Amino acid sequence: DHPHLFPADEVRFVATLASQAALAAANTRLFLHAELGRQRLAAILASTPDAVLVTDQHDRLLLANPAAWQVLGLGMDTGDGQPIEAVISQPELLELLRSNSIEKQSAEVKLPTGEIYLATASSVMAEGQIVGRVCTLRDITYFKELDTLKSDFVSTVSHDLRSPLTLMRGYATMLEMVGELNEQQLGYIRKIVGGVESMSR
Repeated sequence: DHPHLFPADEVRFVATLASQAALAAANTRLFLHAELGRQRLAAILASTPDAVLVTDQHDRLLLANPAAWQVLGLGMDTGDGQPIEAVISQPELLELLRSNSIEKQSAEVKLPTGEIYLATASSVMAEGQIVGRVCTLRDITYFKELDTLKSDFVSTVSHDLRSPLTLMRGYATMLEMVGELNEQQLGYIRKIVGGVESMSR
């Protein structure tokens, strides 16, 4: 209610308060931005159907998304720095996660349930040093089953074709035994036998 003249020390004090308030506001903005990025990443990891595992340079599990919990039978609290040997039992996956290669690596992992996953791991680099590994597991059971069906189909077809081809070759070669053949007929028989042998191969 009264006029007041601010001396220099009060002005400095208010200026210091103002700079601290500005710094706090800037930090709040940065924190909100980082938190938004963290929430987006968490939403992506939670919604992806592929299992995702993140380890540090000491082979400790830092993060496992819900798909990884389901696929590997991990607990929901997994990822708080436990050694990977304590939570993962698949030797192929352990070898992939322990690797020090900076190249992307892949391996097939067969689970006790019979499902087959393609595990792909990459190193996380910071200032030229490996600071951890990120591994994704994709279910390829269906594709392996298709591959087996394809192999079985080809095997069955080739077996089913072999019998009539053998029969055709046998009768074609026996034609000479039942009567005299001219050169043209012999040429046709040779072509038939050659074609049958080519199909057999």
